[in-house]
Amino acid sequence: MPSLLELSQGGSTLEYLTKRGVPESPPTALSNIKSLSLSSMSLRNVEVILGTVYLITSCPKLQNLTVECEPEELIVEPVV
Repeated sequence: MPSLLELSQGGSTLEYLTKRGVPESPPTALSNIKSLSLSSMSLRNVEVILGTVYLITSCPKLQNLTVECEPEELIVEPVV
């Protein structure tokens, strides 16, 4: 069976993957991944951050990592 060497995921997929909690042990499919690309991440979404950290730490042979975050709006509250 061929092994998975590259994986690309987006923010909504990362959020979906962690909806029921992060699994205790990673799937064996992640064990040979050498290139991981994560895009459209929102740093305001805890589920997306958890999914990202989980994927990164689940790829022991990881050599290339690309992470792209969504720009966040700066919220400025008036001081009265």
